[in-house]
Parts: sequence; structure tokens; C-alpha cells
Amino acid sequence: MVKKKIDYNDVWTFKSKNIAEHFDDHVSQSVPLYNEVQRMTLELSNYFLRNNDTVIDIGVSTGTTLKNIHNSSPRKNLKFIGIDESEEMLDVAKKNLEDIDNVKLINTDLNHGLDSLSLSGNTVSLCISLFTLQFINLENRELLLRNIYRGLRQGGALIMVEKIVGSDAQFNEIMIDLYQDMKIRNGLNPIDNQKKSKSLRGIMTPISLDENKSLLRKCGFYCNDIIFKWYNFAGFIAIK
Repeated sequence: MVKKKIDYNDVWTFKSKNIAEHFDDHVSQSVPLYNEVQRMTLELSNYFLRNNDTVIDIGVSTGTTLKNIHNSSPRKNLKFIGIDESEEMLDVAKKNLEDIDNVKLINTDLNHGLDSLSLSGNTVSLCISLFTLQFINLENRELLLRNIYRGLRQGGALIMVEKIVGSDAQFNEIMIDLYQDMKIRNGLNPIDNQKKSKSLRGIMTPISLDENKSLLRKCGFYCNDIIFKWYNFAGFIAIK
């Protein structure tokens, strides 16, 4: 059950102080196995991080993932970069990460890629993208993933989790129904659920599992695999 109440207005937007402040509660309610995804991300990060390396989180939202890695990683002197389009989210992230050194938070539209950041491929060992690419315009996703690939050191990894569409119309309909059931089971009001779904039209554009894997390969990530699958959600790991 959600601890705090989000004000579901006519237009769902991450550029909302109300949504940013209650976002962690919201995703725990509306994203399947969200805490497990966070745990998996943390466990996998240990295979790629070295002392003095850099971690990038695109769509950093409240900074939860970076904080988890900082608090649990055995690696030393890690640097963290969190990127988000929403200043409201970054305000919350700044508070959540204020006790951590070597954190840089950047407000930018990921539709423009990451060229302006001049990422170094020598120290960036891990890029995290949790439920972010689905909000990037379809025509801009290749640019962003190519920027990430170029910015990673050899052997570095991208951990990506996305909402997906089914490869078959019948399966897709079943998965959507079961996903809606999950959200209502977790306490989301059906009316609020419909408001959010309606306001995301044209903003969130998921693609299929196979299309995501194909896009990763197209951008240089020939070594990629599925690490998570729950109905219409999937997680991927891709290594440079």
C-alpha cells in the first residue's frame, strides 16, 4: 500500500513537486517487483565496478539507486553522475544524496543524448537506466544508447529495465490486463490509474523485448542478455 498520496491531476508529469516527493512510494506500488529490481541492480553492479570508477544513472529520479550502490558497494572512491530532465526530481535526489561525496546531478533532456557531458570511457564502468528509455522519443533512443556505449570503458555495462509490449497481440492484451490487476491489488485507485494511463499517451512508448535487444546490438552492445522478465516488463544487461 502507498504511504503517501499523489495528486493525480489531468497530466502526469515528472516535473511535479508532489510526484517527485512521493515517487518512491509510487513506483513500489505501480512497478512490479521494484525492490527486487533494485536489489538485482545492486548485485550486478559489483561485477563491473572497480575502485575510483564512475557510475551513471540516467533518469536518476530521487537518487535511490545511486544511494543503494554507494551504501553497499565494497569499491572505494566511486564517482556518481545522476541525470534527469525533471528539476523537481533532482531536488529530491540532492537531499537524498547530500551525505555522499563525488555526486554530480545534471539537469538535461536525454532526447539530446549525452554528447555534451564528454564522458570518459576510461572510468565509466556502469550505466543504469531503470524505466527511462521508454520515455525517450523513439527516434532519439539510438543516439542515447550510442553515447552510453561510447562513454563506457571496455568491459563496462549497461543495466536497463523497461516496460515492453508483447510480441503477439493476444499475449500483449493478457499482460496489460494482469499488470492493471497488480496495480489495483497494490492499492492504486482504478480512477487514478486511468488518469495516469491517459496522460502518458504519446509520452511513454514501450517497444518489444526483441526490439530492445535489436536496438542494443545496433548501438554496439552485441553482448546482451535478459536478467528480468515479468509480463510486460523486462530487464537487460549489456556489456561493452
